Amino acid sequence: MDTESNDDYSRLPSHLQRRIDRAFFSTIRKQKPNRRSPRKKRKLDSDTNAGGGFIIEDTGGGFIVEDDAPNSAESGGFIAFSDEKDSGSESAHISLAAIPSALESLNLPPDDAQILSVFRKAASDWDGEGEGSEGDMGVVSLDDWRAVCAVLFENHSGSGPEEEEDDEQDSDAYVSEEQDIEEDQDSDEYMEDSAVIRRRPRRTNNAELDSDEETFIPKSLTPRQRQTCLETFALFFDTVPQEELPKQKIMIADLQRVTKLLNEKIKAEDMLAMIEAFSTSPDKSMSLSDFEKMMIAAGLV
Repeated sequence: MDTESNDDYSRLPSHLQRRIDRAFFSTIRKQKPNRRSPRKKRKLDSDTNAGGGFIIEDTGGGFIVEDDAPNSAESGGFIAFSDEKDSGSESAHISLAAIPSALESLNLPPDDAQILSVFRKAASDWDGEGEGSEGDMGVVSLDDWRAVCAVLFENHSGSGPEEEEDDEQDSDAYVSEEQDIEEDQDSDEYMEDSAVIRRRPRRTNNAELDSDEETFIPKSLTPRQRQTCLETFALFFDTVPQEELPKQKIMIADLQRVTKLLNEKIKAEDMLAMIEAFSTSPDKSMSLSDFEKMMIAAGLV
């Protein structure tokens, strides 16, 4: 996972990070309800085999087995505290089939074709490797799950009800800050949260792109620039007649298909971020007009 994707996740408020991780691990537990964590298994084995004291008398040599002492699990500090991440390498991946359920627990659309396509691309990058692999079904790593959810939460104004009271307070402060970032607040606690949110870099959205358009987009494209953009746009739709090209829109699936043909390695979340940066459509697709803006901004024409 690249540094930018990790930064997207780390910039989220802590309550959203906890929700994203909790949805990941709780969904895995629902899929495998009988799985027992390594820590619990080790403690049970310790209780069964180390009941005679510190010295194992039947071994013949009288050796002291220090690691099997009854209290060694607490005194040495080598075993991590039990939490959602203490479920071993199995929990480092979630099956594609469980992704809709995990998304639904975050109040994100569970059947959105664009989002599911991003997760399928992320799963294909693993090529069936890892402890969490489930054959042809495909798996998504925790890092990929965090990266995609971070992008999705930056484009959703609400994040649903919280399970913990402190999470609800954090969420309310975050929504209020987004609605009126310049409004003075009476609460010292809220002002502290607001300061943190103001320091958080914001991804360029469509409104900002439109307001700053004049800084890098000409008032009108020259005929040569427009023709170059159209010819490049047509590469994504090789079977579409030229007169129908202005009606087409580039989707995530189109980007994935072209990058595969070109043997390019572009992560699914990077594709999604690129389209969202220039898209003016509710479905996060890129029209010919959006594509022209992207070409000019990238200095390609």
